[in-house]
Amino acid sequence: MTAYETARSNGKEALRQASSTVEKLHKEAAEISAEKVNELAGSARDHAVDFSASMRRAFHAGAESLRDDGYESIGDFIDMATARTKDAESRIGDFNPSGISNQVSEFVRERPLIAYGGLALAGFFLAAAARKQVSE
Repeated sequence: MTAYETARSNGKEALRQASSTVEKLHKEAAEISAEKVNELAGSARDHAVDFSASMRRAFHAGAESLRDDGYESIGDFIDMATARTKDAESRIGDFNPSGISNQVSEFVRERPLIAYGGLALAGFFLAAAARKQVSE
């Protein structure tokens, strides 16, 4: 085998290994992205439901106070309006973040350079914000 053929063979093997490694890292990044999206979306969903329930309880207490002060119709109106928030809470609680994570995974698979670039920019912004807070 000539030096040219050896170099060519070694180059092809290195390219195959690099391609395999990039593909493996790409799949791992997509899985990690999907897990993070599920975690963040689930946390946001739970927070939204808790906040809505707290607001509903506060409005109900206010409606009771208005009734005690003789404003029966206004108290009833407030209770009627807040009853609709309970429906929204149940819809929010039923939200399944895996649909979003599947879309994110698909996006990362189809456009890895854009996804990684976005992550890099977010990292730079977070680092700059952290440095700014440390210096203050």
